[in-house]
Amino acid sequence: MTVMGLEYNLMSELNPFLQFFVLVIFLTFFSYWTHRIWHTKLFYEIHKVHHSAEQMGVLLPFRAHPIDHLVTQIYTAGVLSLLGTDTEVIMVWMGINALYQSMVHSKLDWPTWLSYIVVTPALHRVHHSSNPRHFNKNLAILTIWDKLFGTYHPPESVISYGVDNKEKHHFNTDQYLNEVVLCFFRWIGI
Repeated sequence: MTVMGLEYNLMSELNPFLQFFVLVIFLTFFSYWTHRIWHTKLFYEIHKVHHSAEQMGVLLPFRAHPIDHLVTQIYTAGVLSLLGTDTEVIMVWMGINALYQSMVHSKLDWPTWLSYIVVTPALHRVHHSSNPRHFNKNLAILTIWDKLFGTYHPPESVISYGVDNKEKHHFNTDQYLNEVVLCFFRWIGI
């Protein structure tokens, strides 16, 4: 931000712990809304690559369409540049978030009290459920966003993961590149 011809960065005035807190609030808010947009009819065809997995696992966050990854990088870079967060704080966030994303897709069970703060693996399993009533639930990183915007669903036993039966033949072949290209063509209507 420029004030009277001088560059000014509000975040540089904050200590690293406050910068991290502000960063988490902003990034998780934008992440929630981006994820919610991916679940709309217009964009879900691309996001299905991630949701087509029939098992949960620590590598699942990396199973996504390249466009999905690109959009994530764009909104993250945009938020970071607007905030002017110190590089060290960004690096800490990136490390913690990468670990979190892997663990939230794992089969581990976390202490129940953590679900009041973050979406735990138990909550995220509901998000990946193939049960239609779980669609668009538990989209956030911080539980507050799901509760605030009406997408929270309490943990429950999940029978199966993946996309519905009529979509299964498009995914989980041994031809990932083919799946990604065909997914893109379906998305743009070819």
